Amino acid sequence: MGVLHLFSLMAHRYLTTTLAELKKPHRRLCRERDSSSRPENLSMAVAAEAAELMEHFLWSTPEQSQAVVRDPAKRGKIEEELADVVIYRAGIWPT
Repeated sequence: MGVLHLFSLMAHRYLTTTLAELKKPHRRLCRERDSSSRPENLSMAVAAEAAELMEHFLWSTPEQSQAVVRDPAKRGKIEEELADVVIYRAGIWPT
């Protein structure tokens, strides 16, 4: 099973969520920070969260990457980073 397949399995629960549900955490953040809903801030947040996601796999071989994804503790952290990317990305879409 490849890393991309494992990522798609992990992301499945996020992909079956509606856009409105994805935007709830973003709307909450917008209420807390006036500037967080601006596209330039959201695009930088997506880049930062994507970097945090990639950090889990930095300098890994394909086999090591698969082992990281299979580790339950590490997988949970990867899912959190992936969710952050999706939530910020959803915030860029018009309401």
